[in-house]
Amino acid sequence: MEIHVSEAQRAYDPLYLKRDRIVELASRALYIPALFICAPKGCGKTAAVNSMLTEYGVDPIRIDMQDTRDIPQQDLFWYLLVKHIRKRHPAVAERLSEFGFPAEDLKLLEVTEYISEIDAEQDVVVILDSYASIENAMIDRFLDVLIRKKLPWLHLIVISTKAPELDIKDLYFKGCCAQICMRDLLYTKEEIGIVLQMLLGECHSASVDLIFECSAGWFPAVFTVAEQIADKPEEDPKPMVFELLKSFFFSNYDQKVKQFLLKLSLLDSISPEMAASVLDIDDAVVLIERLVRENPFVAKTADGSFFLKPIYRDYLYEERIRLGFDGTEILLRAAEWMSESDDQFTAIRYRYAAKDYDSILRELDKLVFTNKNKIRIFDGKLINRVFREMDDEKRHQYPMATLKFILHNALYADDRLARKTLIAFKHYFDGHDHPKYSKNQIFAEIYMVCTALSYNRNSNARAFAFFSRKACELFKNHSDLISRKHVISFGFPHFTSSYYSEPGQYKETCRIMCEDFKYMAKASNGMGMGTEFLCRAEYLLETGSYDRVMEFATKAIFVASAYQQTCIVVCAKMTIARMLNCQGKIQDAADILREIETLRTTQTDPADIDVIDNCLGYLHVLLNKPGVPEWMTDVDMLMERRKNQGLAFSLTVYGMYLIRETEYLKFDALFEIIHAKQIALKNQMGLIYNYIHKAIASKHLYGAPEGVEALQKAVDIADQDEIAMPFIENIEELKTIFACESLVARADFICKIMNHKEQFVKNRSTRILSLREIEVLSLVEKGYSGEQIGETLFISPWTAKRHIQNIYSKLGVNSRIAAINKFREQI
Repeated sequence: MEIHVSEAQRAYDPLYLKRDRIVELASRALYIPALFICAPKGCGKTAAVNSMLTEYGVDPIRIDMQDTRDIPQQDLFWYLLVKHIRKRHPAVAERLSEFGFPAEDLKLLEVTEYISEIDAEQDVVVILDSYASIENAMIDRFLDVLIRKKLPWLHLIVISTKAPELDIKDLYFKGCCAQICMRDLLYTKEEIGIVLQMLLGECHSASVDLIFECSAGWFPAVFTVAEQIADKPEEDPKPMVFELLKSFFFSNYDQKVKQFLLKLSLLDSISPEMAASVLDIDDAVVLIERLVRENPFVAKTADGSFFLKPIYRDYLYEERIRLGFDGTEILLRAAEWMSESDDQFTAIRYRYAAKDYDSILRELDKLVFTNKNKIRIFDGKLINRVFREMDDEKRHQYPMATLKFILHNALYADDRLARKTLIAFKHYFDGHDHPKYSKNQIFAEIYMVCTALSYNRNSNARAFAFFSRKACELFKNHSDLISRKHVISFGFPHFTSSYYSEPGQYKETCRIMCEDFKYMAKASNGMGMGTEFLCRAEYLLETGSYDRVMEFATKAIFVASAYQQTCIVVCAKMTIARMLNCQGKIQDAADILREIETLRTTQTDPADIDVIDNCLGYLHVLLNKPGVPEWMTDVDMLMERRKNQGLAFSLTVYGMYLIRETEYLKFDALFEIIHAKQIALKNQMGLIYNYIHKAIASKHLYGAPEGVEALQKAVDIADQDEIAMPFIENIEELKTIFACESLVARADFICKIMNHKEQFVKNRSTRILSLREIEVLSLVEKGYSGEQIGETLFISPWTAKRHIQNIYSKLGVNSRIAAINKFREQI
């Protein structure tokens, strides 16, 4: 790509290149003996110096060392130095000319002593530009000695495309120099925004992100993409950037470096050890380190690994195609390295790039999911491509690989595809044997996959128990496919409600789970240990029978902890916290919440984290504490999550959060959307909560009688199973609706809920009021009017008055003074 002169002038206009951050870095040159500015072409080294000198009004002695004369480098260096000094200081130049370049030690001493004795009237700044083109060991030695003299009036600025061979680190520690390197000069997103503002008169974050992605902060690419956005926003900027990358960072390299970059572009990232082994170049690490210094598109991570910026990898991909570069050997070598390093999934990606399908299947066949994280980072799209590209014969040749592919889809990707593939797979092995695996082993693993399929969309405890039992009967030992390292609750911190899919079946569902889920624990060597105690605790809590909740939940914690079943532990802790809260033991419940928060900091597995986040969200709202995980308060983020039972609980927490924050109108608007999701998942507990939240929102928006219809639907479901806890936890909001004559419910069911009222209300006013309502009440106590409260909290006067009315309703008072006194009493 050729840039016209006018464009080049515009690109390097000082307005675009002047950056306060860089001026400040460069200004150190005025206070120390030397400043080294080392970066590849196009990084704005000279522009940085010029901006600083202009800012501080300094007139330097500028020497451009780039020269093609065929004379010794040190002689040319001395000639240029004397020539430019003569313009300012003729006498000094004449004396230096007489000395000649100090090649010998004695002459070096004489010259540097002479310079030291110069009585300069003002500071002198000497710029040695393009230093790399003239550098040699003798010149470096001269500069080193001169810099160490620390002459107070002399300041050297050395501009080079690479770091000089001087011991810059030692000079730095002795206070003799500072350095500006490539990473300092690259443009930040903020600075790219300024460039875009100058070009367009406006700046959009999407454009800034695009420029940064395409340029890595290197100014020629920054300006090129910004220009194209300004002139031709509809065109893809990558081809122009590719031309720049070719001109600056590929064509100028020798053949060895080019081949090295093409090899490197095949890999995601590479450690020094891997580079030495895989890339088949003796000095691979040295070469990469050099490229990191010289090329803004080659980077190094904090852990010492190397990688290419995405735009550079894309460019080198095109170069590989153009040059017909065959990287198969490198990919296979890298795959072997990753496999030996226990990173089978990266190994599979490299084998796929090399089209080595048999090795992929062998890798999957022997792969054991020893780490819970691995199944979550399993590259489903890649494996789906692999399996689409192979015939059924290959699938049957590697049955365990095929079953792992099906299992991944069942849990995290496409359960419909999993069902379809599994049916065909089972049908084949009904009539065929396998030379390596027995029929019992294959069918046992098929049944284990069936347990995952019985969970996701329409959780079925009976099917889960049936398939677990069938697998258990066939295994000699236990499953290689599903182990205790998996997560049985799949993002759901209320275990029994995830299988509660039919009204009137909660008790039977819990019975099946208590009695038959033990088969899964046996078949998987421990997954789900403790569920029989957890299910009993959850059932007793939901039906309002607290006597043995603590006993069963505690047993669940002991057993689950012994088998590292974090999710079961969390479910049990949440059950205990909810019971304590219902008994008015708020501080004890808060202590459980803190225990779970601490546990959250130690987890790395996404499935465990999902369970804990859902649990924390529920308890933070229940106990009226800040700290609900951010993703659970954003409906857009929630709707992007996969449609499984974990989503059902997350939507319940979201509804609780909106009600706590008095966002009644917002919940009312979103009710149908949330309701449709809960219906699709057949989650009965989620439907009960959703109707309760609808009733509360309707009461506040339109009056208590308007909440009866929604509450009636909640009661109709819950009454079949004697579920009371969702109502008890919301009793203060629901009591006026329960009092409506039009509500139809069994007397003993209503009695069970209302009998908890006094115990529930005791010492609860601080919890009943939302954080915003407490904030409003504190201003009421100071005598603020509704208008003043609105101005202070940046809300409308109408909203402030609505908060005050809600406070009266929750505290059971009808005046400001009474509300303040009641609140103080309850605290």
